[in-house]
Amino acid sequence: MSKTIQGFNTRLQEALRLKGMKQAELCKRTGIAKASISHYINGVHSPTTDKVYLIAKALGVNEAWLLGYDVPMEVEKGDKNMNFSNVKTALEGMSASELDVLEKYIDYLKAAHVIKEN
Repeated sequence: MSKTIQGFNTRLQEALRLKGMKQAELCKRTGIAKASISHYINGVHSPTTDKVYLIAKALGVNEAWLLGYDVPMEVEKGDKNMNFSNVKTALEGMSASELDVLEKYIDYLKAAHVIKEN
């Protein structure tokens, strides 16, 4: 995976500015408390993966970009199918901590899918 080039708080500030969104609107769209959003913006705390997902979705940006990776800001609308080769290539460059975050995110997505089905 690409290396991080900026922190989450910097990217969050940039996304809010570019999208013309205020903190209050982000709170409303995500259901995340204003104090938490303020802490994320000021770099006091880092959000959990589920909060990153909600924020990225509300802002219409790529989660990896929001986390500071050198990837396009906008969510790609093209081919959503990944083959084994693409996945293997993406995983090869990841650190142990990045793999841990990915595993937690996958677990979150599985849980969200189960909830959505019920």
